Amino acid sequence: MIPTKKNIVIFGIGSFGEICDKYLNNYPNRVIGFTEEEGYSERSKFKGLPIFTLEYLKNTPEKYYIYVAIGYSGTPPNSIRETIVNKVKGMGFNLITFLHKDAIYNNNSFKNSEHNFVFELNNIQPFVVVGNNNIFWSGNHIGHHSVIGNHNFFSSHVVISGNCNIGNNNFFGVNSTIIDGVIVGNRCIIGAGAIVLKDVPDDTKVIGVWKGK
Repeated sequence: MIPTKKNIVIFGIGSFGEICDKYLNNYPNRVIGFTEEEGYSERSKFKGLPIFTLEYLKNTPEKYYIYVAIGYSGTPPNSIRETIVNKVKGMGFNLITFLHKDAIYNNNSFKNSEHNFVFELNNIQPFVVVGNNNIFWSGNHIGHHSVIGNHNFFSSHVVISGNCNIGNNNFFGVNSTIIDGVIVGNRCIIGAGAIVLKDVPDDTKVIGVWKGK
């Protein structure tokens, strides 16, 4: 049986949109174009493909799968991507999740989630539960029995140890490490190279070694 083809439209014409075009454009799926808010860009094409408006696409939203190619921008982190995801979902568009073939993961981790992007060489161990609208850049380790919330960004070589609980709208810098059983709240920024030894309350910025308050 030939797999069902998905016509993918990428929201975003920045560098992340360009990267997503490379990753998402694989048989049987194909990127047919890009989209932005009305009036955002005067260009009609990006990467040789048309730039549609959401207004143009909204008459037949069921035909399209959209990925919102916006990184961790906004306050709190990832809030701009969260807002756009909610908008396109409310308009009736399908959201797409990308799981790289060279990542290690269990499909059960994503069975109740949507709009996640998992780059190559991520190791998402058994019994991990992943929420919605997360980005896992290349080379992260997500330990067994951990729970990942919504609207998070994991940059490269982040270690989330086993039995951790990660909230919503967090950013994890390169080479940051969360030890076993730690809870990270919501809207936190975990800096590059940070080591988290204790629970992190909401709205906390962590630099260096975190031993709690």
